[in-house]
Amino acid sequence: MKRKAIYKDYKKRLNFALLEQKRIILNSIRNNISLTKSLRFGAMFILDKLPIYSSRSQIRNRCIITGRGRSVYSPFGLSRIQLRNSARFGILPGVRKINL
Repeated sequence: MKRKAIYKDYKKRLNFALLEQKRIILNSIRNNISLTKSLRFGAMFILDKLPIYSSRSQIRNRCIITGRGRSVYSPFGLSRIQLRNSARFGILPGVRKINL
């Protein structure tokens, strides 16, 4: 299951990267009220035809080691469990585990 989730996330990120510019241009045409309605409607029609997975909201942060989707810290790209282990063993530079 872990590999499937990682692969699915990879495909979504690839789709987003390929269609990001096109989506930005079409959204700006659609939102520009100085253009004709037919041109704006055409841009909206093309936007509807784009795959859903090319949207940024479909991308989920995943741990780069385990593929875990919950409680992933973005600066490191690691889940809380892997972040704790890496900090404990001194793998992450500048990060230390605090002992109370």
